[in-house]
Amino acid sequence: MKDNLIKYYPSFSHTKLILTLLAFVSLISLAYSNPFDGTKVEGDVKTAEETKLEITEVSIAKAAGIEEIKEGYPIEGKTAKGNLRLRSWPWGAVVEKYPEGTSVKILGESGEFYLVEVDGQQGYMHRSYISTDKEKASLKTPSYPGDTKNGGYIQLAKGVEASKKGKENMDKGDACGWDSVTPCEKMPNRVSSEYGWRIHPCTGERKFHNGVDLPVPTGTRLNAMGNGVVTGVGFESGGGNYVRIKYDNGYETFYCHLQKATVKMGERVECGQQVALSDNTGQWTTGAHLHMEVKVNGERVNPRDYVSSIKNLK
Repeated sequence: MKDNLIKYYPSFSHTKLILTLLAFVSLISLAYSNPFDGTKVEGDVKTAEETKLEITEVSIAKAAGIEEIKEGYPIEGKTAKGNLRLRSWPWGAVVEKYPEGTSVKILGESGEFYLVEVDGQQGYMHRSYISTDKEKASLKTPSYPGDTKNGGYIQLAKGVEASKKGKENMDKGDACGWDSVTPCEKMPNRVSSEYGWRIHPCTGERKFHNGVDLPVPTGTRLNAMGNGVVTGVGFESGGGNYVRIKYDNGYETFYCHLQKATVKMGERVECGQQVALSDNTGQWTTGAHLHMEVKVNGERVNPRDYVSSIKNLK
């Protein structure tokens, strides 16, 4: 098996150098650490068994659950986001960054990540930002454990576990209906105002638009995007009547300018359930439409990246 693994995972200089340095630093840290030091938690102290592990491309592949190229691989792909990081393992040290449109060979998958080969190097790239002939990049926001969003990394075992949990959360989100229902019934054929900076149609000022506007007639049925709980129902002067829902996968939606909400605060809702009717309420509107916002990990994101029925609208 080891010979087969080496065949599929040849060494590459940059990554090997980083892996060697990481292993060396880990051993030095262990030598000078005091397991009885109250400032450390149990999870921070490496076990003797872990320090004996030779960190190589083969051992990483085993830990990540990719012991050989499985049926259906390799496949060709392209990066769908600029400066996409190539990591030593899932949530491991960053080896290199690649621009959007870079061709990659996908050798396997581990949780949120693909094992790829690019420019003669092998490493792990987040699958949310890689498109293949069979599947477009989802562009869903990764889980980003620890300081990984800022380019940091976590230990191999913890990285693999975090990657698996992240994939489970993404799958749960899909199962909740994000790829099977529409926010409006029926949907318009365009977005009348995009997420991002714009000149406000009412004030004429340059202002950031936190969602997308979907031009639908008054009384259009509005649906829950998944299974979740209503966390807000009310009225605000600018947005008029609104409803806010937090879903089981952690995502949130905010609908406003409503005729009325058809659910109550704290109510449990199901995927596709009617939650409101559209209208033109509130001060900051020039016509009937749905203003829709999406939050992931508490941060507003572009709904086009998370709601498939909006992605391809004009």
